[in-house]
Amino acid sequence: MKRIEKALRWANAFLVLITLLSYLSPYLDPGTFWPISILGLFYPWLLLLNLICILYWAFQRKRYVWYSLGTLIVGWNFLTNIIGWHSASSPPPSAETIRVMSYNCHALVSVDGPMGSWKVRDLSLMIQAHQPDVVLFQEYPVLKRIADKLAQQLAKDCGLQYHFREEKKSLALFSKYPLANKQVNYFTNDANGFQYADIEVGEEAIRLYNVHLQTNALSGIAKQVAKEGNLQEKETWLQIRGMMGRYKRSTQIRGTQAAEIAKGFADSPHPVILGGDLNDVPFSYTFQQLNKPLQDAFQKKGRGLGITFNGSIPALRIDYLMADPKIEILDHKILHEGYSDHYPVISNFNLSP
Repeated sequence: MKRIEKALRWANAFLVLITLLSYLSPYLDPGTFWPISILGLFYPWLLLLNLICILYWAFQRKRYVWYSLGTLIVGWNFLTNIIGWHSASSPPPSAETIRVMSYNCHALVSVDGPMGSWKVRDLSLMIQAHQPDVVLFQEYPVLKRIADKLAQQLAKDCGLQYHFREEKKSLALFSKYPLANKQVNYFTNDANGFQYADIEVGEEAIRLYNVHLQTNALSGIAKQVAKEGNLQEKETWLQIRGMMGRYKRSTQIRGTQAAEIAKGFADSPHPVILGGDLNDVPFSYTFQQLNKPLQDAFQKKGRGLGITFNGSIPALRIDYLMADPKIEILDHKILHEGYSDHYPVISNFNLSP
């Protein structure tokens, strides 16, 4: 029994070390040392293992409970990035309140279905039910027939009559307010990039950023490995190695992309609200580059588990709404609706606190 307890103590100590190292992931540029970013990616599982250790040692009435408990207290900021403790109530709207939704709609392709399996009307009615003033789409449909039909339906059902999108490009910004100073920049393809536009709400003006950063493209491989992989076969390990190589490249690219976007905030004549799919977790260098000048709506007003990805890699929060410190975040919700591999996120913002 003593030998088992000793082994558990050492395993717990190793877990504590790995968890503490994961706390470096937001601050260490993956271009300098990328493996730390993987620890940030797996933080939800490190959290779960530490909680199990806390419960075990507490049940055994051993002082070793402080190993993991102290570690989680040190990383409290990490904990609040994945679990929200705030009230679910929403304040009444005012003349200076704006309701913003961000949604990676997966080009209206259901997670396991064919193109067009999710009808335009379905999406429009879902959005209508939540009455946003602005919707920031990532992976907006690129087929002209579907893209145009969706734009018409959103204007008719939701009053989102103003939009900013380019043909055969997948970023789209829809608004009830006129858009000014519209700009867009795609990085290396027609999917990943950012766009912004200015709007006036009452007496206040803001700049809206819609962001979709470099994808990992790992979910398909992860699903295949989980379904067909055998750890005793060389092919499975080659697939895992390929996943790690792909993640290394994509996390380095995202860090550079996020830094480029953040530089634009200083040149903005108005306070910024940002929404989008960062393809990275809140324990990442990518997130830190954008959250440093802005405030994360989930961390300020979120409730429950912060999971926005509905794909084959579980427990990920990669979709965000952020705002300038001058803007008051009134609430934040993750809507477990739709057929995409992402969940929509929505917040109310007070532009004149």
